[in-house]
Amino acid sequence: DRKDVLLSRKFIAGLVTEFPQGEQTPPTPSTEPTTSSESTTSTQPSLGETLDLIATIGNGSDETDTSEITDNGSGFVITQKKAWNVWVLYYNEDAAAFVEAAGDKLCLVYDFTVNGDGHLCLNGWDKSVAPAIAAAAGASLVIGEEGAMLLPRGTYTGTIAITADTIGENGRLGIVGSGATIRTFRLAIGEGGTEPTTSTDPSTPTEPTEPTPSVTPVDDGQPHFTYNTQTNDGSLGVWWWQNAYAKDATARDKRLNFLQLNNVTEIYLSASGMSLDQVASFIRAAGSRGMRVAWLSGDASWINNGGFDSFFNQFNAYQSQAAEDAKFYAMHLDVEPHLIANTQQNWQAYSELVVHAGQKMHAAGYRIEWDIPFWLNEWSVSYNGASTGLINVLAANADTLCLMSYRDSASTILGVAAEEIPLGSSCKIILGVETYSVEANYVSFREEGKVAMYTALNDVMNTLAGKSTLTNGYGCAIHHVETWMNLSN
Repeated sequence: DRKDVLLSRKFIAGLVTEFPQGEQTPPTPSTEPTTSSESTTSTQPSLGETLDLIATIGNGSDETDTSEITDNGSGFVITQKKAWNVWVLYYNEDAAAFVEAAGDKLCLVYDFTVNGDGHLCLNGWDKSVAPAIAAAAGASLVIGEEGAMLLPRGTYTGTIAITADTIGENGRLGIVGSGATIRTFRLAIGEGGTEPTTSTDPSTPTEPTEPTPSVTPVDDGQPHFTYNTQTNDGSLGVWWWQNAYAKDATARDKRLNFLQLNNVTEIYLSASGMSLDQVASFIRAAGSRGMRVAWLSGDASWINNGGFDSFFNQFNAYQSQAAEDAKFYAMHLDVEPHLIANTQQNWQAYSELVVHAGQKMHAAGYRIEWDIPFWLNEWSVSYNGASTGLINVLAANADTLCLMSYRDSASTILGVAAEEIPLGSSCKIILGVETYSVEANYVSFREEGKVAMYTALNDVMNTLAGKSTLTNGYGCAIHHVETWMNLSN
């Protein structure tokens, strides 16, 4: 019942396929369709309204092989063919009259990811529209029949004006997709073909702003990480597993002071077992020092059970009741199926969990982050009916990938992350470092200490800042707060 939805037109709200813990300890480092029940006679669009075409569509698959799913009187029809793994949304009335009624105020707002083995096509649109979207993303494209547009893999977001010239040769205004994850696709009625500023879409998670510090830290006489994340691009995160220290205000504030001195901007908190008040208090305390908080959780067994759905319900219940200044900015998951067995079957199940979790979180308007090992490029999985790299599935369905690039020099950290950094055109990329490991002395900074780690992280941050592919943000993260504080100077 959003105010910005056109009430006289109930558009398709979304097609989301649903697939079927106490304090955590730090892991050992290693290296169905829903349509509106309303049906009304379509009317002309009005200024300031947003017409939702699609909130979230998964991968264009459905349990039934049908030629028409719905025509709810909105003028738009959704059809779907399971055998082809294709869905089609098109305007079934006089598209030219529809566009004319909006004058020069109609625009298309889009946010979608084309996966490695699929495409998205704006069917029947004039060729003048296709290049506009692709050019904005710096992508090459192929123009097919009737102005169809086939895009290569990547993420496409933006707004373009729709005029009479953009009605395709077949007279339709429509969208075709196969193997594409759609977060937002809507028409907006705004002045001069721009999206109304009052429009919001709960299915599209936005990057939360970092809190403004109101507490001045007390110097502890130690060396600090000097890359100032308050004045430079790039974030610095830290894992916080032992929440006993998050529950106690004195212990909490000691650690928050240390993190603030080191310009930390985000905390991945294992909050399971904490009360609502304790969580809210922690998030506010961190916010007063300029740090936002994500809920850290995950278990390898989630690939075989309903663990994620159970955790999602907890996360959603907390977020729904929390005040704005006490909300998590994201869900941060650490699920490592190789801890059960490093097998193709487990990585396939993991990839399906990643897709399911991404769809569920984004449909609810939440952000999702994943911790991943740096060697996932070795694995391929079945996705949208074809084989593709597991890392590509993650990039297409996550907001942030936090790479466990556990090495003890800038060159080796960047070296093991070489395959993942280019994925920054699809999601934010964070490179993580370890502060304690007995696996090998090159895995962590246990032997080298704080100063060596800060020097390496400064070099990594400066290198990431110069990467043109990191269009969705970048950063570093340190595992984890307790061992970091105990690291020698």
